[in-house]
Amino acid sequence: MRALKKVIAIVSSMTAAVGLAASAVSVLAFKQVDLGDRASELKNGVTNIIADEVYAEPGETVSFRVMLKNNTGYAPSGISLTYDSALTPVLTEDGKKPDLTWGDASYGLTKGGSINFDKHLIGYASSGMDNCERDGAIYTAKFVVPEDAKEGTVYPLTLDVDKFLDAKTDPVAYNAVNGWIRIQLPAATTTTATSVTTVTTSKTTVSSEPTTSKSESTKISSSTTPTATVTTSIQTDVSTVSNTSKTDRQDPGSEPTTASRENGVTQTTKKPASNTSTTTATKTGDAGVGVAAAGLMIAGAAAMVCKQKKEH
Repeated sequence: MRALKKVIAIVSSMTAAVGLAASAVSVLAFKQVDLGDRASELKNGVTNIIADEVYAEPGETVSFRVMLKNNTGYAPSGISLTYDSALTPVLTEDGKKPDLTWGDASYGLTKGGSINFDKHLIGYASSGMDNCERDGAIYTAKFVVPEDAKEGTVYPLTLDVDKFLDAKTDPVAYNAVNGWIRIQLPAATTTTATSVTTVTTSKTTVSSEPTTSKSESTKISSSTTPTATVTTSIQTDVSTVSNTSKTDRQDPGSEPTTASRENGVTQTTKKPASNTSTTTATKTGDAGVGVAAAGLMIAGAAAMVCKQKKEH
């Protein structure tokens, strides 16, 4: 429970602090025009008595100065400030006098302020044995600006100088410059609520083995079947008949001869004797074709032998 009370107290203190800060900002929101920007209104060689120029917002409480510039020295004085009836002067606690703050330009003098509500006038009076020669504010008054004030509205404040003398009661040359309070609304501030959208990108990395589409070459091993070479050896008593008729014959006790027919002439050549009479017919091709060819060769050879026997 004590902890809860402590927290409430802290929060209350913070709230109060924030309220004070806001109030301070509100009071100080007005802007007083610098005298350096009003040089054209001032005169050299004389004391310039100047009413302030202030920019303010509706409902503000404005500090308003009456100032001296190039003060040659004064003591007795009587200066009145007439304000616009729309303005509300801030008064002292008793409500009888204006709430004035004294400045350097009234230093060392006996002074006082007064107010005339009917004439909307704040009066200032001073006296002294010595001159005040300081520049700055004689005093600062406060005014409340109407809540319904419109942009650009000007509330004039004018100066009337009843007397302005030095300590010897000699007149002091002066230049009185009137002032105003001007309503100026704050610059239009467009507050754009920036919507920050945080997008969380879920990045899925798929690591996959590269698929190599391997079109494996199908090696077709074509078994080339070589052409069968068929060699048919036929042993017979006759020789192979071709364009050159060749006959190997062996008779007991005689030398073998070779008879060849060229252009219709039969030539006989003797060869050395051989113990064996072998006829070899070689044919490359299919085995069946080779056998058939061998049969034809045998038939042809037999016919040739019969013919040769008849001739002999």
